[in-house]
This record gives sequence, C-alpha cells and structure tokens, in this order.
Amino acid sequence: MTRILFVRAGKDNKLADDFVKLGMVAVGWSRLDDLSSASSDTVKSMLHEKYPDGIKVNGDLKEHYAEIIDFAVEAKIGDRVATFDGKSSNLVVGTLGQYKFLPVNPLFSGNERCPHARDVTWEFAVRREMDGPYSFPETKKMGRPLTG
Repeated sequence: MTRILFVRAGKDNKLADDFVKLGMVAVGWSRLDDLSSASSDTVKSMLHEKYPDGIKVNGDLKEHYAEIIDFAVEAKIGDRVATFDGKSSNLVVGTLGQYKFLPVNPLFSGNERCPHARDVTWEFAVRREMDGPYSFPETKKMGRPLTG
C-alpha cells in the first residue's frame, strides 16, 4: 500500500525551498543516531532513552514519537510525500527515496539540526487557494525531477 507522508518544512515552513532544491526532506530528532536498520520497537526505546520527558512544542510537552517512526521506519521507497511551502502557498508533492542519516546536514529548524533525511523526487505543486477550505485548483509540474 502506498502511503502519503506529510513532512513539515521546519519552523514556519522555512525549509520548503531547501527541500525542493536539495531533492530531499529532513526532520530533527537530533539526539537520535542513524535509524537506517532500526525497527519501530528499537526507535521507541531510543526515543524514551534520549527524550525521557518527551519534547516541547510551543512550550508544551508532547510525546509525538510516531513522527520519526513513520519517517525513518514505516515509510517505504516509492511512497508519496508532501510538504507545505508557506511562501508560495503550494503543497509540494513527490515520491520518497532512501532514508539517510546526515549528521552534518546543513538544514536547521529553529536551533535543531535535521539529520534524518529521505531523498525525494519532487513531481508537482498544488496551489492552495483561499476560495474554500478544501480548494486546490491549480496544479503545476515541477519540471525535470530533482535529485540531491
């Protein structure tokens, strides 16, 4: 079954341009090491060890560990991925590639680096119109698939 994974483009969607230019998506969880051979249970154990009190989001404590498990373990090559580009109001959609651990990844969200990445072939962008709450009338092809 093909999944659609939504990956936020960092704080305030500021990484959307970088995601498209680099042909990838990336997430934080910088206390975790390489997850390329980890199972869901292994990641859960690592999360509880490295983030014993959960994480803070907007000042509130959250335990939304499913995000990194979906990203690194559950999602498969060939699944769909989407991210939102707030600057252009586009939902950008592509196809997921391989998970990679990039400890020196230059992408940061807030003050946290984003070492967990996946290759993406970006395929099209859908303009988010404000005419209605579920209106996406304009779709454009991304041109030649981008690679990292």
